[in-house]
Amino acid sequence: MAATVRDRTALIEVNVDIGTGGTSLLAARLGFWSAIVFALMTVVFDIGAAFGAAGAPVGAWPAAAAFAIAPAFLILIVALHLQSETRLQAWSLIALSFAIVYAAIVALNYGLQVSVVRRFPAAYSLLTLELQPQSAFWALEAVGYTFMSAAALLLAPLLRSSASGRVVGWIFVANAVGDVLGAAAYLATGDPAHPFAILSLAIWGVGFPFAGVLLAFDFRRRLPG
Repeated sequence: MAATVRDRTALIEVNVDIGTGGTSLLAARLGFWSAIVFALMTVVFDIGAAFGAAGAPVGAWPAAAAFAIAPAFLILIVALHLQSETRLQAWSLIALSFAIVYAAIVALNYGLQVSVVRRFPAAYSLLTLELQPQSAFWALEAVGYTFMSAAALLLAPLLRSSASGRVVGWIFVANAVGDVLGAAAYLATGDPAHPFAILSLAIWGVGFPFAGVLLAFDFRRRLPG
C-alpha cells in the first residue's frame, strides 16, 4: 500500500515537472519571437516616423508597424508572466491588464489610419497624423501609450534575475518618466510637438527596440539547441 502511494506520488511529480517544462519552453518560444517582432516593428515605425517628419511620402506603413507592435507587446507580457515567480505574477497580470487597454486604443487609432483616414484624409482631418493641436489622433496616442508605459513599468520587478533584464527594467523606468513629462506637457498645452512630448517619443523609439532585443536574447538562452 505504501509503495503504491509512493509510486502515485512520484508519477504526479513527474507529470507536474513535464507540464512545467512544457509551459516554460512554450513561454520561451513565445517570448523570443514576440520580442523580435516587437523590436523590429518599433524600428520600422521609427524609420517611417523619421522619413515622414522629413516630408517623405511614407504611406501607411508606419501606422501598420505601430498596429503590429500591440499584439507583440501583449504576447511578450504573457511570456514573461508564464516564466515569472508566483509571488511576482500579480505585477505581470496588472501589466497585462494595462497593456490590453493600450492595445485596444492603438488598434482603433491605427486601424482608422490605415483604412478610412488614408483613403479620405479630408473627411477625417480631425484624425490627422500631422503634429497639430486639433488632431484627436494625438489625444488617443497620449492615452494609449501612457497605458503602455505603465504596463512596461510594472514588468520591471519581473526582470531582476539577469543583468540584461535589469537593463530592460531601467529602460522601462526611463520611458515611464519620459511619458509622464510628455503626457503632462501635451495635456497642459495641447501641443503634440512640445519638446517634452518629442523627448518622450525619442526615449520610447530608442529604448524599446533595445529592450526588445535584450529580452529576445534572454528568452533565446532558455531554448534548447
